[in-house]
Amino acid sequence: MKLKLLSLIGAALFIFTACNEVDIVDGRIPVEYLAQAQEIVGDYRGVMERAPVILSFSLDGDRLILSSDRDLIGEGCESQIGDLTKIRARKEEGKVVVEGAKFVFDPNLCSFDVEGEILRFGIHKGLDGVFVLDASILSHTDWDTDCRVECSHNPLDNSSRSRGYGCRNVCERRAQYTFLHGRFQKVD
Repeated sequence: MKLKLLSLIGAALFIFTACNEVDIVDGRIPVEYLAQAQEIVGDYRGVMERAPVILSFSLDGDRLILSSDRDLIGEGCESQIGDLTKIRARKEEGKVVVEGAKFVFDPNLCSFDVEGEILRFGIHKGLDGVFVLDASILSHTDWDTDCRVECSHNPLDNSSRSRGYGCRNVCERRAQYTFLHGRFQKVD
């Protein structure tokens, strides 16, 4: 009985301290996350796929707006960053800590080269206390197929052809995802 109670308490603590992914409607941040969003607002200098980029976060009422000083996936793509769609957060000492965000992304003229329609961010504070963003956009998906022959014994099938053994081809298909990456640090 005590073991079941301890397991239940442990599971409850894990659920309440684990990260939550919150859906954002129309790019509007729920009130309990606005204070954290205000901390994130500002300019971030970094590199996206070896190209220097400055990202800017601003608040328009309760909407977090993200803009960039150049195209994130390459010149001439005319890609666009859209609304905030999700945030990943956890509670720490009664305070909400945002750990990630997803924005709508349109690769526009480079949609044949870039599959991603979501711009993902991991958000954390570096050792110096400055916010660091790790960005990713799905570039492309490669599919691998691995096949093997599996044989098994079936004592009910003793025909002269199989002698109780049956073999079949088993194939598994796995996706290999390749992302475009960027890292940015907040500047004052």
